[in-house]
Amino acid sequence: MEEMDITPFPNTWYFMGLMSDYKQGQVYSTKFCGRDVILTKVSDTRVTVFDAYCPHLGAHLGRTLRNKKKQKLNENNEIRCVYHGFRYNMDGEYVGCDHGKVTQKPILNAYDVDIKHNQLIMVYFHRDNIKPDWKMPDFYDDTKKFSKFICPKTIEATIHPLDSVENAIDRLHFKILHRMNTVEPVTRPEIIHGGKVFKLVTKLGQVDYVPGWMSSSRITGNIEKYSYGVGVAMAHIYLDNFPGFSMRHAVAITPIDENLSTFRFLFCTQHIDKLSNILGKLFIPEKVIDKIYSGLVWLISTPQNIVNTEDIDVWKHKIIIDKPVMNSYDGPVHAYRQFVKQFL
Repeated sequence: MEEMDITPFPNTWYFMGLMSDYKQGQVYSTKFCGRDVILTKVSDTRVTVFDAYCPHLGAHLGRTLRNKKKQKLNENNEIRCVYHGFRYNMDGEYVGCDHGKVTQKPILNAYDVDIKHNQLIMVYFHRDNIKPDWKMPDFYDDTKKFSKFICPKTIEATIHPLDSVENAIDRLHFKILHRMNTVEPVTRPEIIHGGKVFKLVTKLGQVDYVPGWMSSSRITGNIEKYSYGVGVAMAHIYLDNFPGFSMRHAVAITPIDENLSTFRFLFCTQHIDKLSNILGKLFIPEKVIDKIYSGLVWLISTPQNIVNTEDIDVWKHKIIIDKPVMNSYDGPVHAYRQFVKQFL
């Protein structure tokens, strides 16, 4: 296996939260791939992300006077620097200042944002501020009814994005660490979506860690595993005993700085036609049906959260070996690392 130049911040799309995590019009300050940025939910369909420092004299645009209240957009949907009164619109363009004239109009460095399924905020990072040459594919067909994504757990830990997505294709650790009896590949790995998505299909085998009320002998099916760039690994789960049932489970790692990343679990499930029809005939409102499915997602995600927690404990205390000694049961790690090189 060839050596890899492991950079702390791969050039890829990263998950920055759910739309429901943010209030409209408020300016949020955060760190993203070693940079200070500000994020604003302009409307239910638009989010902006800019570098946090004013190009004038470097004041942080997320701060307020004496930091008494959180920064908000003004009545014209503009960001206003509290130091000198420079104002920027939601395209990052300078639109004026309280006093005087500027020698040239500054502009804020903007990050491309893509909101998937009206819920998930994806932000593109490139170390040289180059625009993305690809967009994140949809995680499911919008013509089919899916529940809203839930994020039951967010953790900050010393994890590189490569650890997470490589983990999804590592068959051996499923047998040893997670005690899964059967983890067999169904297909050879594929590189799809213009070379930006890595796909592998495996069988879902019997497991020994599920709660007592769940019979592990009945949990079988297939898992389509996708690595969208390097920042998001998504599993499309199909269970044999529940025809028409499909679940999405995403693992999203977003670097904060060189030593710390935000690790999030995301889940949603497809509506089951028979169940939805029964609930509809009982005149249960659609909003209530959505809540029922959200509760179902929380329930089903419980054993998966056990798995994720075990992974994180290992990741905190491991390194990435450039030229690992391989095992025949490892899975297509070499093919995956070849795929990853384009983002490093």
